[in-house]
Amino acid sequence: MSRPALTMLVAVASILAAPVSASAQDGTSYAFLVGCSSYDRTQLRPLPSPINDVEEFKKALLGTGFEADHIKMLHDKQGDRRFLSEKAKILKELALLLEGIRPNDTLVVALSGHGVHFKGDRTGYFCPVDAKLNDKNTLIAMEGPGGLFDLLKNCKARRKLLIVNACRNDPSSDLAQAANKVNLDDEDGDQVPEGIAAIYSCKQGQKSYYDDRRNLGIFFDHVIRSWKGEYLRGDNELTLESFFDQVITKTKTDVDKTLGESQIPVVRREYTGGAWLLSETRKLPPGEMAFRQGFRLRYGLDMKPDLVAALEFFREASRVGHAFATAEVAGFSHTGDGGQVRDRAGSRRIGATVLPEITRLARSGDGLGQYYLAMNALLGVVGDANAKEAVAGLKSAVDKKIVPAMTTMAQLHLDGDMVPKDPAEALRLYQRAAELGSPEGHRGLGHLYEDGIGVARDTARAFREYQIAAEMNWPSGQSALGRCYSTGSGVPADPQKAVEWYQKAADQKDNRARTRLGLIYAAGAGGVARNQDEAVKLFRLAADQNDPFGQTNLGIAYRFGNGVPRDYKAALDLFTRAAAQDDAQGQYQLGWMYEKGLGVAPNRERAIELYRKSAAEGVNRAVERLKELNGP
Repeated sequence: MSRPALTMLVAVASILAAPVSASAQDGTSYAFLVGCSSYDRTQLRPLPSPINDVEEFKKALLGTGFEADHIKMLHDKQGDRRFLSEKAKILKELALLLEGIRPNDTLVVALSGHGVHFKGDRTGYFCPVDAKLNDKNTLIAMEGPGGLFDLLKNCKARRKLLIVNACRNDPSSDLAQAANKVNLDDEDGDQVPEGIAAIYSCKQGQKSYYDDRRNLGIFFDHVIRSWKGEYLRGDNELTLESFFDQVITKTKTDVDKTLGESQIPVVRREYTGGAWLLSETRKLPPGEMAFRQGFRLRYGLDMKPDLVAALEFFREASRVGHAFATAEVAGFSHTGDGGQVRDRAGSRRIGATVLPEITRLARSGDGLGQYYLAMNALLGVVGDANAKEAVAGLKSAVDKKIVPAMTTMAQLHLDGDMVPKDPAEALRLYQRAAELGSPEGHRGLGHLYEDGIGVARDTARAFREYQIAAEMNWPSGQSALGRCYSTGSGVPADPQKAVEWYQKAADQKDNRARTRLGLIYAAGAGGVARNQDEAVKLFRLAADQNDPFGQTNLGIAYRFGNGVPRDYKAALDLFTRAAAQDDAQGQYQLGWMYEKGLGVAPNRERAIELYRKSAAEGVNRAVERLKELNGP
């Protein structure tokens, strides 16, 4: 069912490319996107579509040549509080963006939310999420000194397009007592500055409508679809004029057909330059769109991560021969992410089918090709691990702003694995990834601050970084946040919240979180009721995915008969599987079984061998057993 949303969207956009006659795009394209939805009900009516409007528009921009690190998006559901759509943060982040824009650059700014106009006041106002109707200082003026138009007029960007979805006739909710104390009208007198072309969502007195089946404003739905080139016929170029024509025609027809109402966008312009090319669509290789969606979901770039959904997109692309998607499928099999059974042999078979193509792409300078080839060399998915090749490929991918390459290199510098141990470089790379919107970047920063690696120890800062990653739906961030609540690191201990966050990660099939949650139930820690049955269930879920942490803890349950009948043979099998994956605790437990002859004939030499491997990884109990067995 469709319903009207009395919204205002102001999108200030520069055109995305050079004039039609140009052979290549000059300058750099930037975007600044803001969505305001959850207003104070005593002030303004909450809106259903602004966040989706800007998130979907961001995807369209990414699909037409914008780079992720050139797009800033603020809305009231962002995990990083720096990017909440409050007035001070909107103006601060916009000013930071405008500072770096050069004459040949282009700009997109999208503001989706309420707009108001006061009787007797020439200026219209955009309402940030913290707006108070009876205090204009909390609103963002469109006109006048320091207003949005003024900022844009002074911006050096070569071309600017203003898209305004302004419906000012009834922004207030039934609870908005503040609205009764101010005089609002529907005057439409915004003066578009010189150098900007503009399209408004509707004529004065009309409403801007929302369709809950699409979860988008109807006008903005057609802005997005036109921008993506969906309405092009027989030509792969989207010009400013064709964009205007498509949005006007499609919005008018859609609202009339869907709702029997009238909504007609209006074009205004103060731009006198030549023709503009908004974007150029091209036929993508088979599986490319599915791969892109999977990649964003996999690494949490410009959308909340979802490893299970990401894997489905990768499989879809892999079925039509997409090399990078096939490499991701192999990677999931290798690591056991997304609820997959860890299968190194299967991963090797899958990876081998696309390694020649990935090698070719990497050698041609393709950044993703370099990343995937480096990850194969790092993990030894196909063939032996090759440190030199892995590091060289990752460095090249980092230079091309491949975000997962940044977090992988950060971890290598943190561990001193294949590269010199360099906490400062790890910090720099995690910070860079976090700035590009990577939840793993924030999780990595949390780890550094929690343990004081390369920075002064700051558990409160660590908690905040974990919280950002967790609220971005990153499973390892949720698991880390659960651990903070469990141990009281950076926040007062709260076992119930620990369980909640571990459960969120476990629901995403994060095996480490499943096992940690199982340990809480097994111990009945911090006021959480002891529940061995639930503990075993969680251990088994992880163990069945061939996760060594889960296998070791399920083996311990069988060894002691906790929640299951005591069964040394079952315990031995689980410890053997975990030890084969180089799990230090599994090696210790298996050593104990051989030393004591539990489920297997006693074998002192085998026990010592396993204790040595475990001790080398820092397991103190293994060190103690070696001293006992080897004597003083």
